[in-house]
Amino acid sequence: MSLPELVEKAYASLADQPSHTPTQIAAVKTLLELYIGTFLLKDYEVTYRLVHPDYKQHDPLVGDGRQSIIDVSSVMEKMTAELTGKPAGLPEIFFKRVLVDGEFIFVHIHALRWPGDRGIAVMDLFRFQNGVFTEHWDVIQPVPEESGNSNTMF
Repeated sequence: MSLPELVEKAYASLADQPSHTPTQIAAVKTLLELYIGTFLLKDYEVTYRLVHPDYKQHDPLVGDGRQSIIDVSSVMEKMTAELTGKPAGLPEIFFKRVLVDGEFIFVHIHALRWPGDRGIAVMDLFRFQNGVFTEHWDVIQPVPEESGNSNTMF
């Protein structure tokens, strides 16, 4: 499947969220393009096209600049290899919700890092200005084996 087809498929899978305006749809699809291009296809030309050179990163594991998103991919691969003792394959990324408010885009993700992984819950917040991502915050939490309630994290 091509990147545009993968973006359309991911957008169609979104549920349990408010509807988007045409402007919000374009922003959401740009975010999906960034994730799919960078983390699944490893097409870093997409990353460089969609991320501002002076991208401000708030994740303490990586630095500022557009290279930081590519570095996140490498850090996650290294962590997966350390946890499993095997080379990291491609993660599976399930987009649960994408919300847009002005220049902010919030995405809720369930990422599976290897076969049999319960995964991690990821909540990313991006600042999106003039068609590129300029700033990022995140919260990442492992999906526990047991929960104190019957709700899922997603």
